[in-house]
Amino acid sequence: MKPKNPSIVPPPGGRGTLINLIVLVTLGMGLSPLALRFRSDLKSQPTSPLHLAFSHPLSQWDSVSNASAPGTIRGTVRIESKIQPRSLAFSLYSRRGKSPLNNNPQVPVNELQNVVLYLEGRFQNLDAASNAGLPKESPTIQQVNETFIPHVLPIRVGTTVDFPNGDPFFHNVFSLSSARSFDLGRYPKHQVRSVTFERPGIIKVFCHIHSHMSAVILVFEHPHFSAPNSAGSFLLTDIPPGAYNLVAWHERLKPQKKCIVIAAGTNVQVEMIL
Repeated sequence: MKPKNPSIVPPPGGRGTLINLIVLVTLGMGLSPLALRFRSDLKSQPTSPLHLAFSHPLSQWDSVSNASAPGTIRGTVRIESKIQPRSLAFSLYSRRGKSPLNNNPQVPVNELQNVVLYLEGRFQNLDAASNAGLPKESPTIQQVNETFIPHVLPIRVGTTVDFPNGDPFFHNVFSLSSARSFDLGRYPKHQVRSVTFERPGIIKVFCHIHSHMSAVILVFEHPHFSAPNSAGSFLLTDIPPGAYNLVAWHERLKPQKKCIVIAAGTNVQVEMIL
């Protein structure tokens, strides 16, 4: 029986050969309309980071992974303002053979070591209750020669501070600060009493017996703070990218602020003047 349309003749070899012929014709003409449409759909869809990573396995993947790399702030702080002196030493009782005043020679105070540098801003993935960033050993504020050493101590929320008595007489350490009030009572030389600070704030510490004794504890919710060395140099590390205020704080001076922008993996140099 002859086919109705003599212009279409099935090729020898059956259906498989017909498919092969269609493929060959398509290749010879270029992309088929269906293929062109598929290619157009790919171009119109947004490019995902995963697609970029596979398209450019080195450069694009590095840019994605380094986008949150922490930065660093290095700098110096100088004090150019006049600092008012502290109150004179006075004791509530006299010790046998000694004046009620502290007659030990006073060591010159380097006020740079009473400065604290810290950041203000929003910090991602911040968990104030976490033990991450807390010191392995409790920091101390010693009582020596009727003086708290150090005078200024920056710590993170959750830190326990030890108050050892190094003098051959009683001290009574206390604070009335709203962020953390406490009264450790009278205790003699070689004894240590401790306080844990669970809320951020500024804690002013005194002695009931020696009114001239004072110290300041700054409690932060984040780990981005530092005390400069005796030359005024300081370092802040592991800072998430973002914009912050860098604050230079001193107990008897007006705080100074400077806006700092931390890009991923950068090292920023800065000078602060109080």
